[in-house]
Amino acid sequence: MIGQVEAVGDRVERVVFRVDGIPRGKGSMSTFMNPRTRRVQVRGDNPLTATWQEAVAQVARFTMGAHLPIDDAVEVFLFFRIVRPKGHWTDTGKVGSLWRDYPDRRSGGQTVTYDVDKLERAILDAMTCGGVYIDDSRVCDVVKKTRYAIPGQTLPGVDVEVVRLPPLEESLRLPRPRGGTVIRRRPGG
Repeated sequence: MIGQVEAVGDRVERVVFRVDGIPRGKGSMSTFMNPRTRRVQVRGDNPLTATWQEAVAQVARFTMGAHLPIDDAVEVFLFFRIVRPKGHWTDTGKVGSLWRDYPDRRSGGQTVTYDVDKLERAILDAMTCGGVYIDDSRVCDVVKKTRYAIPGQTLPGVDVEVVRLPPLEESLRLPRPRGGTVIRRRPGG
């Protein structure tokens, strides 16, 4: 399964797709004066980001098919599968004892090499180009996780899920506390 779209009529409610490849973050941008055109140009500091974003945009375009981009508030779930750093491996090609359970320790994720905020930025921009939503300003909530890809079992990449959020009046209804009682605080107390 590359991707799937759930729609009610012509209104897209949910988009799910997977992209295999090494995730690349959208790093800092730098400006420079082009001596030939004498214009200021902007470029990213990671040249591999453009190919990663194009791969994500192509899968998003293929998944969306003839559906129109979402023009409402959305929530995005990102699950990155990243390559384990070389320092985690022993000379025999096995994960060292210190790093064997590393993704399960220390808050359940990895802490080396990848900046998840930059990975997120690259994906959100690519989904705009891929026609999932009108603009990444429509994204209200993002849930992101990173885990190491397991050699021979999983490929590095990203799993993406985009869900249309309900109208504001529905999302403001707060659940009642357990037991059915409502706790009210006095002003200033």
